[in-house]
Amino acid sequence: MLFRPALPCIVLGMMTFTSMGLAEDGGSTNQWKNTTNASLVALRADEKTYSILAPGQGLEGVGADVSVAGRFKIDEWLNAELKTNQWLPFHLRTAGHFLDAVDPGKPGDPSGSANLLALRELPVSYLTHWTSLSANWKCMLARASRHASDAFIAKMVSLVNPRTDDRTQCQLRSQIGGLVDNVEAAIESNGTSINVLRALSQRPDWLENRGLSNRLLLRALGLNEIAPPKIQETKTWLKEMSQALDLGRENQARAVAVHFASQPSHARGSQILRRMSCSVLDSAAASTRRQNLWLATEAYLRLAIKICGDKSTIRERIAQYYRARAENRTAALDLMSAADWLTAAFWIARDPNDKAFLADTWAELAILRFRAEDNFSGRLFLNYARDLEPLRPRVLTAAEFNPETDPRARVGVAIVIFFLAVFSWRRLKRVLFGDLSR
Repeated sequence: MLFRPALPCIVLGMMTFTSMGLAEDGGSTNQWKNTTNASLVALRADEKTYSILAPGQGLEGVGADVSVAGRFKIDEWLNAELKTNQWLPFHLRTAGHFLDAVDPGKPGDPSGSANLLALRELPVSYLTHWTSLSANWKCMLARASRHASDAFIAKMVSLVNPRTDDRTQCQLRSQIGGLVDNVEAAIESNGTSINVLRALSQRPDWLENRGLSNRLLLRALGLNEIAPPKIQETKTWLKEMSQALDLGRENQARAVAVHFASQPSHARGSQILRRMSCSVLDSAAASTRRQNLWLATEAYLRLAIKICGDKSTIRERIAQYYRARAENRTAALDLMSAADWLTAAFWIARDPNDKAFLADTWAELAILRFRAEDNFSGRLFLNYARDLEPLRPRVLTAAEFNPETDPRARVGVAIVIFFLAVFSWRRLKRVLFGDLSR
């Protein structure tokens, strides 16, 4: 299977906020209080942590002027008012815009953050009264949908118009992105979920938005509810394909190629039509990849494999798709997911550049874990990197962070590097100046 769901883009860091608790008479208290209608969880106040704080309760021994970070309990979140006030940082952390204040996951693996895991249980019932929600609440729930269940994302797809212009409505757009932007990210990050694909099949506007206007692409992704194409004569397909390519009608050529590739059997297809369709599907996959339309890219690649066979060009195109996903995850500082995508790219194309990039990624993860004093994971990732490229500069740097590195090993590596440099210089000298020993 080509697709591996990637995890969503995460903004790392902790945002804290000083909140003043208010007494019933309007005066200030000396205790930090939860003045909302929802419970707060995973609170951090300086070096102290608290599991839960009910509405109206205060933190014992924590003054009103202390910086506190936390989030709302998921099943009570909608009870809290959403305004650009003191509680906004708590809403942002609940929605997954920041990582959990107490359990942000291991370095390089933000998907393990407690608040992101909690969003898997985000109630679909929150969307029951969608039309009555404020624009800011809609944007906040859309941001949270990036990490929600496929049922929640499917419901969002059925409710949101991809042509909506929310720039003037959502005041939080500059911070968490717009309504449509977040739903797009949620669709692409969730992968080939049948629930999401089924929801997309009911929305032609979303299919167009995601490059899936041809419904047979949904069938290629696993939605077998889409009826298979009717069998046509090869001559008819060949004529339509030739005309579309001659006139520069790219979409029409793609439609013919998808129709032909979606057949249960291609025994009747001529070699000319196969080659033409293979080329068109390969081009379509490259185009959608450059637009970050991951689902469409995978659909085209799946169809291309069926009619192109195991060719080096198709392997390289699949590897390009994996590399693009890895770069996306690296930009989001999700190095664990990036390593998974790079591993797939390397094993399918055997490109030395992928091997080097993967070694550097494992080395970077090792450094992060050593710094966090997770020496077991650090040594594990360091061994992965060494198995690939033991003399890569980043891999050698990662070894320096290993607290159990034998000093003699450092001397041995230095000797190896010295002799490699000497031999390289001697070879270079012969190339440039000839054999100077004569």
